[in-house]
Amino acid sequence: MLKVFFSISALLSGVVFLGLANGMFFTLLGIRMSNDGVSDAMIGIVGSAYFAGMLSGTVFCPRVIGRVRHIRAFTVFAAVSAAAALLHPLFPVVWVWAILRAVMGFAMAGLFMVSESWLQFKATNETRGRTFALYILAHTAGVGLGPLLVNLADPAGYELFAIASILFSIALLPVALTSTGNPELGESGRFGIRDLFAISPVAVVGSFVIGLVIGALASLGPVYADRIGLSAVAITLFMTAMRVGGFAVQYPVGSLSDRFDRRHIMVALALVTAAVSFVFVGVGDAAPVTILLLICLFGAASQPLYSLVVAHANDHVEPDQFVATSAGLLFAYGVGASVGPIIAAAAMGWFGAAGLFLYTAAVVLGFCAFIVHRMRRRAPVPSERKRGFVWSVRNSPVAALFDPRAPWEKVADPERQKIERDLENLRWR
Repeated sequence: MLKVFFSISALLSGVVFLGLANGMFFTLLGIRMSNDGVSDAMIGIVGSAYFAGMLSGTVFCPRVIGRVRHIRAFTVFAAVSAAAALLHPLFPVVWVWAILRAVMGFAMAGLFMVSESWLQFKATNETRGRTFALYILAHTAGVGLGPLLVNLADPAGYELFAIASILFSIALLPVALTSTGNPELGESGRFGIRDLFAISPVAVVGSFVIGLVIGALASLGPVYADRIGLSAVAITLFMTAMRVGGFAVQYPVGSLSDRFDRRHIMVALALVTAAVSFVFVGVGDAAPVTILLLICLFGAASQPLYSLVVAHANDHVEPDQFVATSAGLLFAYGVGASVGPIIAAAAMGWFGAAGLFLYTAAVVLGFCAFIVHRMRRRAPVPSERKRGFVWSVRNSPVAALFDPRAPWEKVADPERQKIERDLENLRWR
């Protein structure tokens, strides 16, 4: 593991800085807009804009990367993110912020796509499982700890926006200085939503529902915490605790789903998510420690659902279709995350801060009802046909190439290979 770590440490450090900047920015904007008295509807639009930009990025970024290659594309995406971060305090207009967040979402999709492509290129068949585990750890650590950086300065000032810009800039250094050649993105393909729904309706609906929930919590979680009177420090801990809860239970939950019908595990987690949501509705004035424990439990119940729906879908397709399946489910997730903050903001406008968790409860209970309906119409996947649980991330479909169960071949940059052969021949003359 140490050998694998040192071979990709530079790239992993870039992933950590991206996660720190991104996790920090969600919390910063939520606190800032809430303190400035921005309406819930507009906060929801700004949050949705990011995910809409990211959704479009998963579609169009491969064309940008294919045209200018990985190093230039990563540099451009990081520079755009850094510039957009700095433009927020210069133009404190909500509609401008929505546009900037859409641009940042598009750029983040490209940044993750390049990072995952490079890590996949550095891996071998023997090391890609460990490489992916290290990537998960780096990304989760960055996004999870990012909200805590909001405590470094006053959200009302420009300093935190500058810090985010610096983090985006630092993230590009390891990639800009790399001597590794340009990997190929390859032909990942994507199932049409209709085709994927025919294969696994639960996975498609589940991805969309998880997008509805996670998109809303990422965008409006800081607003909820601010509205119930948590301090700035407690708000950052609130957002971090949700990630910690999800991180802690991914593999225990996955192991259970390998032994039992994954749909049963999904129903159980969705019911726990709904139950915790209803508790949140009635404990807005509880002690901060209680609130933090509850959001940690909420994350533990809701965060693993995406990996479960991907695993469930993969049980119904061949290994060479895993990447296309991942791309289709990521698209469904992106659509849900793009509209979730708007709907959740409307619920908060009608019911106050508690509306956020009334919304999540309604969404996941609807998902439960759909799963129960499908269980009556389709038998569970036999144990011998299950592929085994693998943690799935919601950044780009390229991550599916790390799946140790799927057929995989590393594709190198032929132009760089030719240059390296020429240099080798010159050395021996």
